[in-house]
Amino acid sequence: NIAYEQNNLPEQSANGSSVVYTRVPSRFGNDNIKPEQKYEVEFGADLRLFQNRARIDVSYYNAQIRDQILDLTLPATSGATSVLTNIGTLRNKGIEIAVGGVPIQTPGGFTWDAQLNLARNMNVVEKLASGSNELLHADYDGNAAQLKSVVGRPMGDIYAHPIIRDDNGRPIVFPEGLYRVDPDTMVAVGNAMPKLVGGLINTFSFKGISLTAVIDYRIGGHVMPTGLNWMNSRGLLEESLNGMDAEHGGLRYYEDANGNRFRTDAAQGPNGEVVYDNGIILDGVREDGEPNDYIVSNPEYYVFVYNWGGPQYNPNGRYDLFVKENSYVKMRELLISYQLPSHIAQKFGAKRVEVSVFGRNLFFFYRTIKDMDAEQTTAGSRWYQNVNNVGTNPSTRTFGASLRASF
Repeated sequence: NIAYEQNNLPEQSANGSSVVYTRVPSRFGNDNIKPEQKYEVEFGADLRLFQNRARIDVSYYNAQIRDQILDLTLPATSGATSVLTNIGTLRNKGIEIAVGGVPIQTPGGFTWDAQLNLARNMNVVEKLASGSNELLHADYDGNAAQLKSVVGRPMGDIYAHPIIRDDNGRPIVFPEGLYRVDPDTMVAVGNAMPKLVGGLINTFSFKGISLTAVIDYRIGGHVMPTGLNWMNSRGLLEESLNGMDAEHGGLRYYEDANGNRFRTDAAQGPNGEVVYDNGIILDGVREDGEPNDYIVSNPEYYVFVYNWGGPQYNPNGRYDLFVKENSYVKMRELLISYQLPSHIAQKFGAKRVEVSVFGRNLFFFYRTIKDMDAEQTTAGSRWYQNVNNVGTNPSTRTFGASLRASF
């Protein structure tokens, strides 16, 4: 339903009261919503071998979701920006595997229990109810990039404007020394869906003491951490050191009175011009087809290439560089516990007493995006809200202790 939102204006006159008013929300209501329907075939095997020392659980599924409910983006001129509606038909198929067991179990009471989980899901958009070929989930920063689902493709393709090239496919460098993006074209530069997710759980036990280590991993799937790239544009990340000075590969140049730049090895220009050592020459050709010799400074390069906005605001902004693979292996939790002997627990009138300490989200063994918490893009309940990291905080590292007793 369309539920009007209530707000209030501040005090409108001396000794007066605030004025309450209602407004139409940004999402339209939809009286024609139908329930989603899921049709699924699943089969698998659950094996226990060697007196339960080895465990294997494998399942395969093939599911079709009809009349899937998602937000449909609307032009703001319609009076709202989205409407929740039946979008179309989506198919998911994949495999889930859990392999575990007890590799070591000694007569002295030491036990090592391990389990490896992995899941591979492949989805494809089979049909859109509107009859169109694609569904726009999000438009970023004034048409700089888009998140779309295209019929025949997996959900969540990320599109951005490519740089302009000549007829031979060579990138064109313009007089400012930078590439420009094609405002009329968008190409797929990544997909938000991971290729593989899972975890590894190890539990080591010995005479009442137990150590559990939980490791999570994600392989593949792209995100667009524009927050990092704006930091690059301000020179705040290590990547922006490229070309900052001669030590970091910067070229020496001077600028004449007409604003033209020339490479030099001299201490100053021919007319006493200041020589800088933060020049960058991009690979490519000029508009006339000659090899590029335009020089751009390190600050200019990062300010324009890694800054905000679509082509109408920033013709040099390359959001294709913003899209990065988000793979990681993370220590999710370490837990150490000790169960008091029963005769000690009985002194407290308890059947069982356990003391434990734990830490969660401790560190990464591996990640493809170095300067960001790999889970920082988790910004909402819908999957398409987990592509960008603007306005989100890193996950929290926590430590704690617990005392548990049963009576």
